[in-house]
Amino acid sequence: MTTYFFRATLALTFAVLLGLACTVPAAAIGEKEFHVLDGVLMRGEDTAEIHAIYAPDAGQGGGSNETMLPAMAKIASVGANTICFDLTEISEDGSHVSATALRTVRTIYDRADTQGMRVMVNVLGNSTDPTWRRNAIKAAAKRLRNEPRVLYLIDGPNAGDLTDMFKSKAPRCMVVSPRNGDLRLSKDAPGDTPDTASLYADHVVGRDDAEAHFLLDGSPESYTALDNALMHPSEKETWNHDPAILSKAEQAEGFVPIFNGKDLSGWRYHGDNENGFNVDPYGFIQWREEGGTALLSAKRYGDFTLRIEYKILSGGNSGIFLRAPRDCRQSYIGMEFQLRGDHGIPPGEDQTGALYMQHAADANPSNPGGEWNALEITLKGMHIKAILNDVVIHDYDLTEHEDLAYRNQRGFIGLQDHNDYVCFRNIRIKEL
Repeated sequence: MTTYFFRATLALTFAVLLGLACTVPAAAIGEKEFHVLDGVLMRGEDTAEIHAIYAPDAGQGGGSNETMLPAMAKIASVGANTICFDLTEISEDGSHVSATALRTVRTIYDRADTQGMRVMVNVLGNSTDPTWRRNAIKAAAKRLRNEPRVLYLIDGPNAGDLTDMFKSKAPRCMVVSPRNGDLRLSKDAPGDTPDTASLYADHVVGRDDAEAHFLLDGSPESYTALDNALMHPSEKETWNHDPAILSKAEQAEGFVPIFNGKDLSGWRYHGDNENGFNVDPYGFIQWREEGGTALLSAKRYGDFTLRIEYKILSGGNSGIFLRAPRDCRQSYIGMEFQLRGDHGIPPGEDQTGALYMQHAADANPSNPGGEWNALEITLKGMHIKAILNDVVIHDYDLTEHEDLAYRNQRGFIGLQDHNDYVCFRNIRIKEL
């Protein structure tokens, strides 16, 4: 009786434990972790599009600003969103990947994430030596197995076998490979309906196929071709607003209007909501609804003096993007000149006039909320001068700043949608 009871109890216990095991959920996917769901690349809960350009040396120096930031800026400027670089710090025989290599990957990931960009690591670089490749793939998988927030590229001889080897040791990491990868590396053209489970190598994908994953080499020809392919239609048009809307003095100085006071010709929405801004009958641009992200000028500018008037309500938040890229986060690849409804508040890195989160203005002479402010910004090379309501608030060499020194030197002017009411008028520019 006792034996039967023991056996019955033990069986019941195993049954309960088995039932619990069947109901325990799998490990949660991290918020920014790559994974594939039903053949679609995901990043956390969102679909992810990979528009990558190869910048092999970006990881040199441990992911220093000097090597990393210019490469990222160049990639985002033409409309790509992913930097691909070679894994560093691999021993001569391939058997050891240093801890420095992992720190470099994470350094580049952290900066890319701040900029709204993604990261792909070319695990084996351009090596073709079979012994080195086999050793290196094992060492890389061991070192990188707990870093699933980036994609891993495995190409070249025996890529399929090496991919299997990498995946067996780093199962959470997503691999792009011509064989056995989570995304198939394809040398074919995308066709009319791009395969969401393929990443197309060396094929420039245009605006109509923006959902296709692609990887381009870092040649000047690739940058030029992608820039042309992703160009917004407004960028191809010639905008010559009537100069008569400016004063005779400003016309003589060489200023031209880039807002005509009537409509948004010469500007385009960067976000999804084309009702985010409109033009008031009194001749100014005003924020109306969230989701516009920004209005970007149709033309890029390098060295210029921009004159603009704005008003913002007390407590409001907006900004003007300078030398903004086509894609990714304008405020960290170009610059954001911060605008706040903060009359009477001392300057700071997130207050009016700041180069957003990097360098505070020297003063905050902004007018009370709801009143117009007159602003002039001059960018010449790596020097900025800004005058707000007749007060000089910047006269600064950007090369003195460890981050701003590597920002874009040419890009779009942008008017930020930060979900707060703001207005802009009398926008004119002089190229230097």
